[in-house]
Amino acid sequence: MPPKRRVCVDCGSTTRPAPYPGPRCSTDNRVRKKVTRDSAFARRLLATYNITVQQYDALYAAQGGTCAICQR
Repeated sequence: MPPKRRVCVDCGSTTRPAPYPGPRCSTDNRVRKKVTRDSAFARRLLATYNITVQQYDALYAAQGGTCAICQR
């Protein structure tokens, strides 16, 4: 029996089977997971260190992409 094909809620395609019993195709599922991961990282930075992602990126670049304490 071939895999069940569903209509993706984001793009409306039926060309790819859904990887999990969810409403999205594989491509849109990856995009959605990246957005969720990035927003969780931003919330964690703000809650823990009270800095934004832009401030974090500037600090990371100023340190040369290494840890300020151990230089790794």
